[in-house]
Amino acid sequence: METLKREGRLFTAYLLELENAIIGFFCEGEAVKLGTLALALPQRFLSPGQPASSLLIGYRSSNIARISAEYLANKTGKIAVASVFLRKDEDLEGGKAVLDLVKKLCPES
Repeated sequence: METLKREGRLFTAYLLELENAIIGFFCEGEAVKLGTLALALPQRFLSPGQPASSLLIGYRSSNIARISAEYLANKTGKIAVASVFLRKDEDLEGGKAVLDLVKKLCPES
C-alpha cells in the first residue's frame, strides 16, 4: 500500500502480484474502491499494431486506467489489471497522482 497527498486530497494504491499477473487498485481517498477497469498485455505478447490494453468497464478516468495497466504490464512482463477510482471526471491532478503512484509502486521486472 502506498499513499500520496496532493492539494489536500489523499490517493491510495494497492498492488496484488500473482505468478502471471499484477492487479492495481488506485483510489482517491483511504478506502479501496473498484473503479474503471482496464486490462493490458505486455508488448512482447502483441503483434505490431495490436492494441496493448482494453477498457473492461467504466468510463471515468478511462485513459488513466489504460495507461496504468499498460505501464504495469510492460514493467512486470505480466498481464495487468488496473482499477482507477477518482471522484471527478477528467481530473488532471488526480490522474497525475495515480500515475505517480503507479511508478512508485511498480516492481521492476
